[in-house]
Amino acid sequence: MKKVGIFRMSYIKLNPKVYPADTWYGGDSFEVIRFPVSSTFDQQNFDVRVSKTVLYNHSSFFTQLPNYQRTFVTLANQMTLKQQIRNQSLVDQLRPFQVLQLSGESLTEIEGIGSGFNLIHRNFVHCQLRLFSHKDCCAYQLTKQQVLLIVSLSPLVDVDLTPSNKYLKECITLQESETLLIWDETIELSYFKAVMDPSSNYLCLGCFIDFSYDEAMFHQFIKHYQQFDSYI
Repeated sequence: MKKVGIFRMSYIKLNPKVYPADTWYGGDSFEVIRFPVSSTFDQQNFDVRVSKTVLYNHSSFFTQLPNYQRTFVTLANQMTLKQQIRNQSLVDQLRPFQVLQLSGESLTEIEGIGSGFNLIHRNFVHCQLRLFSHKDCCAYQLTKQQVLLIVSLSPLVDVDLTPSNKYLKECITLQESETLLIWDETIELSYFKAVMDPSSNYLCLGCFIDFSYDEAMFHQFIKHYQQFDSYI
């Protein structure tokens, strides 16, 4: 959390070096955030989890997660997702930077080598994942328990923060794979210095998460990730 004078700007900057890593039979997983912080993926008692996945095998399966929703976006190479749910079969051919929403309880096989992001959340938690391009210079006003998680997909993505007093506007520049966790601020994305990938117009990934259903756990979540703040 950045402190400017007596005011505190509500954001945390996370370096990818602090992402907990885990190896599974399909590849590697790098956890960006998890809520509540006392939960674990293996016990399936978390409410929200965002992670980057690197797939090494040509075929692997996502963990089945009843009562959860999963949003997956590919970052590199084409992938095929085959779902089996309630006697129904679905096949999706995903191009790079294509977003797919699926039920956590489905038996999902993923074919292809590459990388992607997973947003997994319980059915009652309101979340949204979207990709931002150089055309998305929009402003967002976050509430006190609403979080925007921005993951840079390109070097030099600028994020402008404007607190309610309007006098402490600050510009934060993200390097590739760095993450900005923001709440209770007005945000505007800009890309004046960003390095464009010729294969894609997308420069960053955003996850909007509403934690208003548990204010106490939200404050614990923020306190936990402040210890990893690389902007202090």
